[in-house]
Amino acid sequence: MPTKLSKGVSIIEKGVGDQNITLDFFIDPITGQNNSFVKDFDGFFENRKHSAEENAELMIVAVPVIRLDDFLQNTTVHPNFIKIDVEGFEYNVILGAKNTIEKCKPSFMIEIQKDENEIISYFLSVGYNIFNDQWVKISDFDEYLKFKTPNIFFIYKSAL
Repeated sequence: MPTKLSKGVSIIEKGVGDQNITLDFFIDPITGQNNSFVKDFDGFFENRKHSAEENAELMIVAVPVIRLDDFLQNTTVHPNFIKIDVEGFEYNVILGAKNTIEKCKPSFMIEIQKDENEIISYFLSVGYNIFNDQWVKISDFDEYLKFKTPNIFFIYKSAL
């Protein structure tokens, strides 16, 4: 018999980033796919151009943000997989999780929208293999540009 999902899931109403702070969260009222901490995230404006709601405006909500390192600091939780899909705020999440990354070495799936060079360089520098979603290995930033797909996977070398 399957375990009830509610036993293993907790909803924590916070964002994750590189600072413990409250930030404006910009909500896409058209599809919700482009919600972001990035004020002028291109995805929303592209969506709006192709929508019947061409005059839609972003809604803004103040959201508390915490560094993943601080959130996990006094717990026994050691993540082994982290998915990041935060519409241009990816590198901020990574910066706030560096201790967790270097200690736990979790695998990642990241939809990279911005700061591609910084993200690729960081993961290569801490011993990760990088693959696109077709499982093509990416060895450097030029290969990332050549083989990039919407979702990129980062797996610590000894985990393979």
